[in-house]
Amino acid sequence: MKAKQLLLYILIVLASVTHAQDFGPNTKISLLTFGPGNDLYSKFGHSAIRLNDPSQGLDLCYNYGTFDFDTPNFYGKFVRGKLDYILSVDKTALLLRYYKRTGREVIEQDIILDEVAVQRIAAFLIDNYKPENRTYKYDFFYDNCATRLRDIIEDQLGEQMVYKGIAESDRVYRDLLIEKLESVPLVLLGINLILGPNTDKAVDLRGEMFLPSYLMDNLDSYGRYTDGEVLMSSKKLVFPERLEFSDASIFRQPALYVFLLFLFSIYAYWRGVFTGALNVLGVFLFSLSATCGLLFSFMWLATDHQTTYMNLNLFWANPLSIYFLIKMSKKKVPSIVLNTQKVLLLLAFLFLVVLPLIQIGIGRTVLNFIAVPKHIPFQIFVFSLIGMLCIQYARFKPQKK
Repeated sequence: MKAKQLLLYILIVLASVTHAQDFGPNTKISLLTFGPGNDLYSKFGHSAIRLNDPSQGLDLCYNYGTFDFDTPNFYGKFVRGKLDYILSVDKTALLLRYYKRTGREVIEQDIILDEVAVQRIAAFLIDNYKPENRTYKYDFFYDNCATRLRDIIEDQLGEQMVYKGIAESDRVYRDLLIEKLESVPLVLLGINLILGPNTDKAVDLRGEMFLPSYLMDNLDSYGRYTDGEVLMSSKKLVFPERLEFSDASIFRQPALYVFLLFLFSIYAYWRGVFTGALNVLGVFLFSLSATCGLLFSFMWLATDHQTTYMNLNLFWANPLSIYFLIKMSKKKVPSIVLNTQKVLLLLAFLFLVVLPLIQIGIGRTVLNFIAVPKHIPFQIFVFSLIGMLCIQYARFKPQKK
């Protein structure tokens, strides 16, 4: 392994030295787009940029999606959004061999560049790989393996490049996440729960390119030179997809089982039966609410993740639930505490169920200034959860002075 790394570094040094003599006339710079994989981290695909100079036997891929597991306090930095990501360089043949072995689709598109632009982008990549330049603060939406490549192309081409024929869209960042995670509903639920209103802001054509597939498609469809010439060559399928993905059936949706539990809670409370089961459910619900409340508060106040700020789920998931968990046996709490929780549940119902359903029904253009999560299974889940919490709060009595 060390021998391979040494060889790679020799190639990089060779590239930096020979840059003074320029790369050969047949040098190509292309965009590689890798399809999704089975692992969670690979569900969104990946992008890399390829530098290929046949005259020097130089064929390298520049990859902005790597990090060092040996980083001190790795997991703490990762959770808090403070982990440095690293530009790495791989021999193209080795990288392609890995994706072929894992069954992931690989598509390549040459970036149509004149010789001057080739030299400029190649020089930038070589300079960016220097130890003092190769690290950056990763952000899933705004600064990742795909947006870095978008920015390199835009910055190095400057006013030569424009986007033409852009189609209007009313989508938001969350819509794109939902699109990629439909096959893993439990993961999608977790994502929907932990992300805040910044995820529900409108996403434009450039914003969509945080996802590798949209980087590929948007550059292909809308990237142009000012004279109207296309920026990207036609897509070349290097390796076909061998993995199979399908939308989850209704029986894999957590929302279904939470809704059934809600119906059970209504029946048990209305008929005054299964009191023990309701008590156990209450312990679970208040524990869940308190735990989620602490987590959402931490992700808002103690991390650098912009997308977890002001999480609206804090209306139903808040640390005050710990108090109700403690009072479960007595079923009596001060009226001001009980009423506060009821008001918070009402706000949760309004912002997480009612307004999203209105926007889904009439379109976002009417209420596009309100950033709320919109995904029917998520609305069913939250509605059922709020309903069960309401039943639990109804079992408490205001404490008399």
